[in-house]
Amino acid sequence: MSPSPPAVLDARTPIAPGPRHLPARTRLAVAVARFAAAVSRRLGLGAGGVIGGRIALRLDPGVLRRLSRNRTVVLVTGTNGKTTTALMLSRVLETLGEVAGNGDGANMPDGVVAALVAKPEAPVAVLEVDETYLSGVAAQVRPSCLVLLNLSRDQLDRVGEVRTIEREFRAISAALPDTTVVANCDDPLVTSAALASARPLWISAGPGWHADAVACARCGQAIHRDDAGWHCVCGLTRPDPLWTLRDDTVETADGTTVTLDLRLPGRANAANAAVAVATAEHLGVSPHVAVAQLRAIGGRRR
Repeated sequence: MSPSPPAVLDARTPIAPGPRHLPARTRLAVAVARFAAAVSRRLGLGAGGVIGGRIALRLDPGVLRRLSRNRTVVLVTGTNGKTTTALMLSRVLETLGEVAGNGDGANMPDGVVAALVAKPEAPVAVLEVDETYLSGVAAQVRPSCLVLLNLSRDQLDRVGEVRTIEREFRAISAALPDTTVVANCDDPLVTSAALASARPLWISAGPGWHADAVACARCGQAIHRDDAGWHCVCGLTRPDPLWTLRDDTVETADGTTVTLDLRLPGRANAANAAVAVATAEHLGVSPHVAVAQLRAIGGRRR
């Protein structure tokens, strides 16, 4: 099975201005939500994000769709690494303009709405989304990029059977023909979902957890692994990546390389960074600029 080639945006494509002409109902929802969030913070009841988003959705059920219109929106989801990857992307995309984001980890619809309410004029939004809510949020937002990191049973009691989630990811990937789906091709479940996209962008960020991908998501037969990657007898095969993480270096298909040299330790953070660099380059930020932003995250080196 051959994936469609990734559709890379022209780096000169301007970032659309934030929403300035909202219906009266949406403006009211935003105003009340911001007031409620401010009161919550002042009374020490929390950051105010969830309550603000909940009120906005109650006052205007279409607020998510309206607030995301005319923005460049990136949705980030997966079992592990959502918060870190979203933070990395936010830091990098700040080079293009103000970024709205739910860096507090409030990744259900209430928190997503609250992030947009907090910065209604930000031209860019990077939003972490819980796996079980991705379909509903993505259908409303129609993102420029959808980042699929990984799928495992790490939180099975909360998110349910991973193959059910994979089918939902596959359906939303197919339903967003104008969205670039940035996917870790070393994860067979993620690959199965992203192959439904008209615009997949493949990244080899490392396989991580194998136990939930021992069987093919498409046919149920065993996934075979070798030095070249993985494949199934039904034809589901690891796509050739456009980006590959090799130790501390990210390499493109044409051989261009950039060294990460992060302050954040560990292979998982390097994998998150590789995804952030590839996604940002797709949106117009050069890998060298992206890596310079990422190196500023974390504590001081000793």
